[in-house]
Amino acid sequence: MRTRLGAAVAALSCAALLSGCAVDAGASVAADFEEWMGERPGLESITLVSQNSLPFIGAIDASLVMAADATPEQVDDVVQRAMDFDPGRHAASVSLVRQIGSAVVSAGLPHEGDPSEVLDLAETLATAADVTELHVGGPTGPDLAIEAVVAELAQAPEAFRALNAVLDPVPRVDGLRDDAELRVRDAAGAGSISTEAPGTQTATHDLAATVVGEVTVTSMLVTEDIARFTVPEAQAAKAEALAGRLLPGGDVRVTGE
Repeated sequence: MRTRLGAAVAALSCAALLSGCAVDAGASVAADFEEWMGERPGLESITLVSQNSLPFIGAIDASLVMAADATPEQVDDVVQRAMDFDPGRHAASVSLVRQIGSAVVSAGLPHEGDPSEVLDLAETLATAADVTELHVGGPTGPDLAIEAVVAELAQAPEAFRALNAVLDPVPRVDGLRDDAELRVRDAAGAGSISTEAPGTQTATHDLAATVVGEVTVTSMLVTEDIARFTVPEAQAAKAEALAGRLLPGGDVRVTGE
C-alpha cells in the first residue's frame, strides 16, 4: 500500500511539475525580456504574447512600440538591445513598431544579421503607398512576409501596384523570406489582393484595378489564379466578363447582390 501511494504521489508530483513548467515557461521568457529591455528613451511600450510550445519550452512575440518623436539614435538603441536578448532554449520573435507618415509600421527583427535592412525596407514600402498599416516579417507568419492595410477597398489595387514596384526584385534582407508573399487588404476586411511572387505579378494588379475601376465592388479576393468579386446584381455580368478576360482559364467567381 505504501508503495502504491508513493508511486501515485510521485506521478502526481511529476505531472504537476510538468504542468507548472509548461504553463509558466512562456510567461517566464516574457518577464525576462521585459526586464532586459527596461525603460529606454524613445520606447513607449512593449506588447508581449507568450505561449508554451512544449513542456519546459516557451515562446514570445514581442512588439516594441516606439514613441512618435523617437530619434534615430533611440531607435538604434532599442533595436540593438532587443537583438542582444538571449532566450536560451526558448523562442523570441521581436518586431519594432513605428509611425511612418500616416502608417503604423511593424518590422520583424531578424534573429541574427543586420536589422537595418528590414527596417529600411519597411520605411521604403510605407512611403511608397497610401497605407494605414504595414507589417514586414515578424508575427505576420512565415508564409506572409509583407501585409499592408488600406482605409478603403477601392485603394487596394493602387497600393498593391506601388508596393509591388518596390519589390521588383524582392530585396534580400535579413529577417525576410526569399519567397515573401505580398498582400494588401482593406481595414474592414472586405477584400484583399495577394501574390506569392512580388515584383512580377502586374497582371494581378491589372485585374483588380480594372474591375474596381469599372464596377462597384463590395468584396473581393484576387490572387494569381483566383478572382472573387461581390458587386451589385446589375453589374455582375460586366464584372464577370472583365475578370474572365483578364484571367483566362483562372478560377473566376462573381456574386451579384
